[in-house]
Amino acid sequence: MTNSVFSLLLRDAAILLTPLHVTELSLAPASDLSLLPFKTTLLALSDLHAFFSKGGTGKNSNWIVHKLLFYAAHISLTPTVIMEGVAKETLVRAKHYEVLESRD
Repeated sequence: MTNSVFSLLLRDAAILLTPLHVTELSLAPASDLSLLPFKTTLLALSDLHAFFSKGGTGKNSNWIVHKLLFYAAHISLTPTVIMEGVAKETLVRAKHYEVLESRD
């Protein structure tokens, strides 16, 4: 994998990890993902969960399904300010790999 491809993946990860700054308030149950600041992240993990739950890899992927559930629960309980920091750090590392690519 080249530095530029890794940088692109890190930029995408930073977008997925960045919490929404404005969310809708409602009396709906907390299970409604559209009301959470981590909506984008949780929807991405949900898509991966659905893929691996249906045996998308052709292998026994039960452990992946459990890991994705763990990540979703962990992210949904993480304070927004911490996730913003993680997203910013991911973006800094993406820029680092861009610099490495320009040197080659």
